[in-house]
Amino acid sequence: MPEKDRRSLFEQWLPPEASLQAVKRPPTEQFFLTNEERILLTENAPIEIGVMNAWPPIDYVNDQGKPIGIGANFIEAINLRLDGALKIIPGSWDFIYAEYHPFTVSSHPSCCNLRVTVKALGDYTSKLQSSLHEGVSSSIQGPYGMFNFKNGKYKKQLWIAGGIGITPFLSFITEVDENYHVTLIWTVKTLGEASYQDELNSAIKHKPNVRILIHDTETKNHFSIENHYNSVNLADTTAFICGPEGMRYGFIEQLLKKRVSINDIHFEEFSFR
Repeated sequence: MPEKDRRSLFEQWLPPEASLQAVKRPPTEQFFLTNEERILLTENAPIEIGVMNAWPPIDYVNDQGKPIGIGANFIEAINLRLDGALKIIPGSWDFIYAEYHPFTVSSHPSCCNLRVTVKALGDYTSKLQSSLHEGVSSSIQGPYGMFNFKNGKYKKQLWIAGGIGITPFLSFITEVDENYHVTLIWTVKTLGEASYQDELNSAIKHKPNVRILIHDTETKNHFSIENHYNSVNLADTTAFICGPEGMRYGFIEQLLKKRVSINDIHFEEFSFR
C-alpha cells in the first residue's frame, strides 16, 4: 500500500488537530513504579511487544520497515515513560490473531492452574495440539456467560453433558456440596471417549449425593429421560446442559415433557453469539 494511502487511512482515526508527533514529545512525568517493577524492567529489558505489520491504521510498517500506527504510537508514548524498556517487534502473528475462540474452564476455581479442555472439531482446534508447547503465552478474556450450577433454582439438579460438553461439569463436580442432589448424565459415542471417567469417580468418592451415568451411543440407543425416570415428576429439578446443538434441543424437549420449567433449563453455547 502506498505511503500516502496508509497515511490517509491513519488520519481517519485521528482528529485534524492531533499530530502524529505529539506522542513523541517527552512526557511531563514518569510512571510511578515500585522497586520490584523497576528491577523486573531492568532484568528483562528490552521487553519485546509484538504488533501487526499490515493492519492499518492500527499497526503496520512504513516503506522503511518502521512500525507505525495507533498501537505503535501508543507503545512509544509508554516507552518514553519507561526509559526505553520496550521494543516493538512487527510481524504477521497470524496464529495469535487467527481466531478468538471460547473455551470452558475445566479446573476448580481455587486451583492454582487454569485448565481448559479442547476437542479437535475444526481447523483452529485441530492445529492447537501441534502449535502449542510449553512456554507459549496466551491472552485470556472473560469470563462470559452465566452457566453455573449455583444459579439453579433447585438443589435437585440434572447435569447433562454430550461429549466434550463434560468440560464445565469437571469443575462443578469438585465444588458441589452435600446440600445438592445431582445426577450427571454423560453421553459419548464410545466409552473410549469418556477420558475423564476416573477423575469424575475420584471427585465423588465421598459425595453420596452425586451419581454419574455414562451412556455410550455405540452400543445403546440415545439416552432417554422418559425411560430412565419413567413416572418420576421432575418439576422440582433444575437442569444444566452442555453439548452439541442437536443434542441440547433433544434433551430440552424431553425435560419439558417431564414438567421441568423452561426457566429451570440452562445451557452453555459452544460459540460466541
